[in-house]
Amino acid sequence: MTWNCKKRLRELNEEIRYYPGPIAGCDVQFEWLLEERIRLSNLLKESEIGLLALNSRCS
Repeated sequence: MTWNCKKRLRELNEEIRYYPGPIAGCDVQFEWLLEERIRLSNLLKESEIGLLALNSRCS
């Protein structure tokens, strides 16, 4: 799961990087890309925190 999230996050960052600029603030697709990037970043942080907690309990 983590690998898929990281891959998708890289793809989103690439898509956002090359997104046409002038209408970005009014563009529903662009706003969705930003929201999806935030969601995936948060999901990765949560999974990494969970792995760290699990590893500390197993040590």
